[in-house]
Amino acid sequence: MARYLSSPIPAKMIRDKIAAAEIYMKLNDNREAIRCCIEIASLLGDRTPEKIYHLLSQAYAQNKESFGGTLEENQVWGDHDKHEILETVHAQLEPEFYLEIGVDQGISLSLARCRAIGVDARPDLILKRPLGNNANLVKLSSDAFFREQAEALLTVPPGLVFIDGMHLFEFALRDFMNAERFASYESLVIVDDIFPCHPAQAARLPRTDSWTGDVWKLQLILRELRPDLKLISLNAKGTGLLLIAGLDPANRVLWENYDQIVRRYGQDIDPPSEILKRIGTSPSDSVLVTRLLILLNGARQKNWSHIQVREALWQLSA
Repeated sequence: MARYLSSPIPAKMIRDKIAAAEIYMKLNDNREAIRCCIEIASLLGDRTPEKIYHLLSQAYAQNKESFGGTLEENQVWGDHDKHEILETVHAQLEPEFYLEIGVDQGISLSLARCRAIGVDARPDLILKRPLGNNANLVKLSSDAFFREQAEALLTVPPGLVFIDGMHLFEFALRDFMNAERFASYESLVIVDDIFPCHPAQAARLPRTDSWTGDVWKLQLILRELRPDLKLISLNAKGTGLLLIAGLDPANRVLWENYDQIVRRYGQDIDPPSEILKRIGTSPSDSVLVTRLLILLNGARQKNWSHIQVREALWQLSA
């Protein structure tokens, strides 16, 4: 498996930041501990130790403080709840295997009726919904999962992948890159948190209670470097959803350009107006979504080739 290239980070800097996170937690300043852990993850990327995710999980569990922001900065909107949309996708796509990155309270994972794997680095998840016998939890970061367990566990291509992990664009990008390696041509990937409703929500470190981070950048990256993909953004309630179809497990463009992408987008950048205003976004109940799901379901049943799937996707319209 290819590894990511990255500039060396001074070990002392990382040790100091880890020590700072631990001190903040001892002082019950969990909000600053959270920011510290996220900053460490942004520096180390796929090499982030599981210890950092455990500290982050503990800090979130103990945090009682607001991250701040005005009413305007924390406002969110949209048409349909993301879990309602996911439930519809499961019913119409009928995937045989479901993969989820970022389990949180287990609501989305509980919607799966097929074999399912949920990946989350937090050791002590508090699930709001019980999981069926079909679902298996893997308590690792997604990078560690794809590095250490994916080959053994993803023996069947996931027909549906939901990415809702760390709210930094490079983490969502790596999750997509890795998921695509194990997917099939008719698989569908859905990414959460693609539409911040205010520039403050898009900061790489949280400073508002409504926080998407800079996952919005993923759309720009894929539209520029992967024009072969079919992208449909939905006006889902909260912070939107991005549907990605036409996957190609053999495509290496993102892998070959990963370092350049991170250097280009790895700073705080205000989202453009088309992101904030959700220009070109489809309603969540659009007939386009229904047609996409029917197409992918049929492609799986008929065992279409990549060329057949791609041609059908580019003829797809509302």
